[in-house]
This record gives sequence, structure tokens and C-alpha cells, in this order.
Amino acid sequence: MGANTKSNSILGSVAVVLGLAVDAAAIQLFNSTPSGIPSTCGDALVRDITCDELYSVSTIANQQYIGNKTLESICIPDCKKSFNDYRTSVETACGTTVYDFSGVNQTVQSFLDPLTWAYNVSCLTSGDEYCYTDITNRNTSIEHCSECFLKYEAVMLGSVYVRSRFHRDLEKQ
Repeated sequence: MGANTKSNSILGSVAVVLGLAVDAAAIQLFNSTPSGIPSTCGDALVRDITCDELYSVSTIANQQYIGNKTLESICIPDCKKSFNDYRTSVETACGTTVYDFSGVNQTVQSFLDPLTWAYNVSCLTSGDEYCYTDITNRNTSIEHCSECFLKYEAVMLGSVYVRSRFHRDLEKQ
């Protein structure tokens, strides 16, 4: 249980960083290099991500509603490319080494996987419609066999992060 608590702690820290959707032309997940991390890895971690907004893992996992206009501002090629470039740069610089992120020992991949999942889920589309908006709009219902619903479920089931989250929830019951 201790390891899960620590893993959740670092994700909680990221949620604080991204919690209310940081409104800026560029976002930094780290504003300074975490101590004990080599400079090449640290330099990659403090790079800017060129997006107007990003939403926290908890926002997406808890299915908090985000409107189409907002999604249109983040689900754009420049933001996606910047986020993917950031991830590639960090993974290349940091490798698979386990680092101490504020008392949580993990690889950068285990830190970035949930953020990548949240971005990908929020930007799923079917035609011109954002699936996330349809899924989370409590005033309408979505057909369980619709393309949006099936894409959403596929991303949920295909995510190691989501599967581990639900596994932990089931263990508590």
C-alpha cells in the first residue's frame, strides 16, 4: 500500500501543478530541476510545453466536464506536437532510471504516462465532435455503441494507468 500512496502523491503534485488548467502560451511541469537528478534529465524536465492549457489527470479520470471550445484550444496539432516532443526529450534524457521526485521513486515514464493518457482521452474525436464532452455531459446520454463511447472505452481499457487505478479501487472494497 505504501508504494501506491507514494505514486498517488506524485500524481497529486502534478494535479496541483495542472489542477485548474494553467492558462498560458507555455506550460512547465517543473519550474526547477528536482534535486538529485542529472542535469541532462533536469534540463529536459524544465522545458516548456507550448499549449494554452492542460488538464490534470484527476480532472479527466473523474470525468469533470470540459466544453468543446476549451478542447478546441488544446487539441490542436501544435500543442500535441509540443507535448509529444517534451515526452520524447524527457524519456531520451532521463532513460528508465528511477529518480526521487519529492520522495516518490519512479521513472519519468511512470510520471508521464498518466499525463499522456489524460491528454489523449480529452482529445478523442468522432467526426467533428469531441468524445470527452459527450461522455461527461450529464444533461445528455451517449449511446453505448457509438463511435465516441467505444473509442473512449478502448482508451480506458488500453491504459496501464487506468487499469492500475481501478485495480487499487477494487482492492479497497
